[in-house]
Amino acid sequence: VKRHARVHYACDALNLLHRLDKGTSGVMVYAKSAEAAKYYLRLQDQRGAITKDYLAVVRGAPPRAAGRVAGGICPSRDRTSYVIRGKGSGKAVLTTYRLLASECHSRLGKLSGLSLRLFSGRKHQIRASCRHLGCPIVGDDRYGGPAFGPVLPHA
Repeated sequence: VKRHARVHYACDALNLLHRLDKGTSGVMVYAKSAEAAKYYLRLQDQRGAITKDYLAVVRGAPPRAAGRVAGGICPSRDRTSYVIRGKGSGKAVLTTYRLLASECHSRLGKLSGLSLRLFSGRKHQIRASCRHLGCPIVGDDRYGGPAFGPVLPHA
């Protein structure tokens, strides 16, 4: 990516503007200048100015076809994962979700496709939100999902 930017856009320094959790696929956003990076970060601080949408395959289904997970995200007691608790504990998170479809898998049981939108970009937010809903991401054994190849969130 850096070589492509240098050759095609005469840009020597790219600024990475966000990250994806290990195992998550999707689009990465870079700024070609420090000024553009600062502008993006200002927008990111404005609620709703930048949205991050993800698709995930989960085991089971959420309690409702659409809803939200809001509260505070903090490390679990054993510090191996993150959990979402009530507001006032940890860092504030807001994730909305929508059920896209559900199917029965011969080995894993009921699987569902979710569309998730993050209004805060906390570490492991999607993974913790899905576990909080009772439907962990397929392939994410750290958060209770069934082992099945790679983790399946996509940005």
